[in-house]
Amino acid sequence: MIEYRVYGPPGTGKTTWIARKAAEYADMFGSDQVSICSMTRSAVREVAGRDLPIPDDNISTLHARCRRALMAGKPAESMARDFARDHPSYATSECLPAGLMRSIGNNVSDDSTSDEVLLSGGGVTLYEHAQILRQQMSPRDRGSPRVVAWFDVW
Repeated sequence: MIEYRVYGPPGTGKTTWIARKAAEYADMFGSDQVSICSMTRSAVREVAGRDLPIPDDNISTLHARCRRALMAGKPAESMARDFARDHPSYATSECLPAGLMRSIGNNVSDDSTSDEVLLSGGGVTLYEHAQILRQQMSPRDRGSPRVVAWFDVW
């Protein structure tokens, strides 16, 4: 396997170089044997717009590639609107960060200081508390009962 990593500031020809190499290797090894991964969606869109001779599924973000390899479903955050509809008592600024509140159609500023947000502890939402515990691989009982109850519903 040949692996390249391309770095550089905007306008230095990274995408042009990648497109040239991808076409070259598609000719040598077959188009289904070439894969392009990036950390950002914008870089994937830029490369995909170059009409390369490789399958669209072989051009993706690293996260999308991992999700496919693990056969994982969509991230829960992409279903926040359904969550809010099904559990309106948990679709509050105490529970969800501003970005998710906006995605469900509630306008909340990122610097919100409502009483609901402050109740969860220093402006950290129940969602954020649950994510911290999950990322630390902490046992469920380490979270507060409110965080555990919210996460069970989420």
